[in-house]
Amino acid sequence: MSTATLIYMAATPKDAARERAKAALRRVVEEDFGGNGTKAAEALGFSQPHLSNMLSQANRGPGIEVLLKLREYTGRSVDELLGYEETPRRDFAAERFELKIMRETIMEILEMLRDRGTGDRQKRAEIRANAEKLRKGLELLGGQIARDERVEEERRKAAG
Repeated sequence: MSTATLIYMAATPKDAARERAKAALRRVVEEDFGGNGTKAAEALGFSQPHLSNMLSQANRGPGIEVLLKLREYTGRSVDELLGYEETPRRDFAAERFELKIMRETIMEILEMLRDRGTGDRQKRAEIRANAEKLRKGLELLGGQIARDERVEEERRKAAG
């Protein structure tokens, strides 16, 4: 949570801060769990009655612990959850496509080096080594994208 958010929340009347936090919790319950409070409470790690109390009582609202659970569950910052900033959702299909293009480009460069080469053996070896480093880096990036995509899919399944 940014310092600006903490300062704003401290300076904001408690009712306004409470309503922002309730709105964040309601959004997650509605968007991720189709309004099913039981599933939401289970996935977020607290009881359904506690969830109902946070959403309905005028003198209560989600505290920082709940906001941190929402942050962990959604992958969004607390600032974004409270409506202070927006973080665009990742487009995994676009990332995979870009990665594919980068891999193909590196393979073309390596193929050109094999076919044509340059007059300088040392320069060719240097270019090959750099292309190989890029290829390995892209493999690592591809693995990270796949892991992130699996986490997002598991989150969607848990939301039911």
